[in-house]
This record gives sequence, C-alpha cells and structure tokens, in this order.
Amino acid sequence: MAVRMMVSAEAAQWLKRELNLGPNDAVRVFARYGGQSDIHPGFSLGMSKEVPAGPVVAEEHHGVRICVHEADLWYFDGMDLYIQYDPVLDEAVPQAVPAQAHGDHRAL
Repeated sequence: MAVRMMVSAEAAQWLKRELNLGPNDAVRVFARYGGQSDIHPGFSLGMSKEVPAGPVVAEEHHGVRICVHEADLWYFDGMDLYIQYDPVLDEAVPQAVPAQAHGDHRAL
C-alpha cells in the first residue's frame, strides 16, 4: 500500500526550523495510541525527527524528507497524508484525509 504525501511550504519551513533537521534526517509520521481521530478512534498521528531505517515509504517536499514506516501504513488505508502549518497553534499538523484524485500534490 502506498500513501500520497502533501506538505505545505510553510509546514516544511516550520519542520526544518523546529526539528533542526540535518542532511540525513527525516520527519517520521506515525500512528500513536491516544489523541483524537475520526478515522481510527483512540489513535492519532505523531511526528518525530529520525534517520530512517528499515522499510519506509518516503517522499521529499520543499527540502524535507517525510517518511512512514511500513508498520504504520494501516493508518493510511484509503487515505492521503497532508501536513499543513497552523498559524494559531504555530506548528505543523499532520492529517489523514480520504484519498482522491489530486493534481500535483507537490505544489502545496
């Protein structure tokens, strides 16, 4: 299963700055127990900085490498991953949204 990833330029800048990403680093998006989600009650998305290892799905957007480990792909069944910047929270927010035919998702 593949997951399409979309990252806004503002979210990418926030991730670079706040996580102090180095050249080999990536932002891992993962399913975590707890939090709030309409998709999988009792689970939500988390993000962390890491050097990816093992089987991952990865894409680069605006100079930031985003990865999802194969073990977390179940969360995205039929979903796309969007990471947008929320100016009210002053943070990048990952969301799983229903997969659909999109144009060039890298343009975010």
